[in-house]
Amino acid sequence: MKRNLNRCFILPGLMMLCVTLHAQKDTLKQKGRYDSLFAGKKVETKKGIVTLHKMDGKIYLEFPIHLLERHFLLGSVAEQTSHTEEVAAGEQAKDPLAVHFTQTDSTVFLRRSDFSVRSLDANIQEALRKNYASPIIGAYPVMAYTPDSSALVFDISSLFLSGNTNMDPFMPVGGLSSRKTNFKQEGTVLHEIMAFEDNLSVSAYLTYLVSKTFFGFSVAENMPVTVLIKRSMVLLPSEPVAPRYNDPRIGIFPTRFVQYDPKQDAVKEIFFANRWRLEPADKAAHARGELVQPKRPIVFYLDTKFPSGWIEPIRKGVLDWNMAFEKIGFKNAIEVRMYPESDSSFDPNNIRFNCIKYAPNLTQNAMGPSWVDPRSGEILYASVYIYHGLADILSDWMTVQMGGANPEVLQKHVPASLLAEALRYVSAHEIGHTLGLMHNMAASSAYPVDSLRSPGFTQQYGTTPSIMDYARFNFVAQPGDLEKGVKMTPPHLGVYDYYAIDWLYAPVLTAGSPEEEVAVLDKKITSRMPDPFYRYGKQQIYGNLDPSALTEDLGDDQVKATRYAMKNLRHIMMNADKWKKEGDANFDFRNNLAFYVVNIQYYWSWMRVVHNLGGYYQYEKYEGDPYPAYRAVPKAVQKESLQFLL
Repeated sequence: MKRNLNRCFILPGLMMLCVTLHAQKDTLKQKGRYDSLFAGKKVETKKGIVTLHKMDGKIYLEFPIHLLERHFLLGSVAEQTSHTEEVAAGEQAKDPLAVHFTQTDSTVFLRRSDFSVRSLDANIQEALRKNYASPIIGAYPVMAYTPDSSALVFDISSLFLSGNTNMDPFMPVGGLSSRKTNFKQEGTVLHEIMAFEDNLSVSAYLTYLVSKTFFGFSVAENMPVTVLIKRSMVLLPSEPVAPRYNDPRIGIFPTRFVQYDPKQDAVKEIFFANRWRLEPADKAAHARGELVQPKRPIVFYLDTKFPSGWIEPIRKGVLDWNMAFEKIGFKNAIEVRMYPESDSSFDPNNIRFNCIKYAPNLTQNAMGPSWVDPRSGEILYASVYIYHGLADILSDWMTVQMGGANPEVLQKHVPASLLAEALRYVSAHEIGHTLGLMHNMAASSAYPVDSLRSPGFTQQYGTTPSIMDYARFNFVAQPGDLEKGVKMTPPHLGVYDYYAIDWLYAPVLTAGSPEEEVAVLDKKITSRMPDPFYRYGKQQIYGNLDPSALTEDLGDDQVKATRYAMKNLRHIMMNADKWKKEGDANFDFRNNLAFYVVNIQYYWSWMRVVHNLGGYYQYEKYEGDPYPAYRAVPKAVQKESLQFLL
């Protein structure tokens, strides 16, 4: 006699789900049950790490039993969009989720994997497991076993064909704008399934009703937006890589968790440095100081749809980082390949490929997100998005920041060579993020302002010690400086960038564990502390307290730098009419120029001085370091700043 048990589950964001569980699961193992599930029906099947079946608009998963409890990353990428101002093709709007599958009776559960609290003590870890259980985010009744009983078959459509807010395609908005989205299930169409050796993906058209406001006024009400979304699951390594402990005195993205330490009867935060698994192919040769290939280089695929003039500077910006890796013994650590035309296995929206993607919309931006193993900080995959509108903002920046010293940029389209140099800088900056480097907004404050007018200094160092700063173009240089040889652009890599790659990726051959690396890594930081070129200053998100770690600034003296900047702005405005009467009959160029001079560059200039008032310099500090944790801006500097502003 077969006994059935009815159970109901209330899942986050879902309605109550009731399923019938069979106490005798061997009835599910019958081969006939598996065969009848797909017999006589039109089924598309893809085999890889799992087997996917697409049938009647639904997705059925054959999930190997040996992968139960194994951890995956689950994330979304937009492939197509009906409204590019809301979602750009290629964007990954949300960080991936760490998940795993479990089985209880005849139901498979999808759970969020929680690595936020840990202990090296087995008893404490067991207690933590009970208090930090993995929440259920999906439940799927087992429909059959495969004939060899090695895999469970269940309908997983709800995971890939739903409007889960943790995987929606919308970037956050802020400032004066707001957006609300409402998923419409009836606007969902399953498109494509794919399976590979370590991951799977499902593409579907998902429709949302979008309502937007600007400054409190409605600008869109229930506007339908349809996005082709690819949701992917990638298997994490069975054993996480040995981590490297992060240090707050250098700008590396961290993976954070809380550790219960029984030896110290303490609870403390632990930070691992985010980095790729870069290992020498020949350890002995590397130890001898020879340049060696890595076991597995970091490969980026470059979109062939970029404007033709963009491809080479973007490629150069990516490969610039090889100069830093060569300093620590790696040859060709990073490779760039064009999107292959004849490789059917290549998919730029599959997370196993690191891609540099072209987004043909007016967004004036670029970004470089990555997927990280939350257990170790290992960077697994990364992509860079470059929007077409980036060219517009680069042109505007060069016009108002370089126009005083270089009238050549005072035209609607800046020279191709200068745009290429700017694209190379942006490309290298975003690749820096994918390698694990955070912004270093204090970098440019290391340079004396007058050094930015020196041909020798700027040719060697550019405008900043780090391209991870927001130090764009040389607005300190004055008319005549360019002809003397003053460099107007950032370096390809700054001295801080070489230092950061050395700290993050150089193998510590004398260490047998991450703990033993710490002393060596600490010395790399403390030995450079007297040199301001190596200082790290955090990006200030919620207000500027430290005037030495601002965006868009240059030099160590904001009053002096701003005086130079304003001389250039006056020079541009006084001569714009003379320079641009020809070919600007409707004043388009001059109108845009005036807007950027007054509302952007002029505003940034005097606001940099404002932050001297009541400001203080912040230093990431360990006991014994030669700097205080903070110090107030000197009285004389504050007084000079106030007089300047008045």
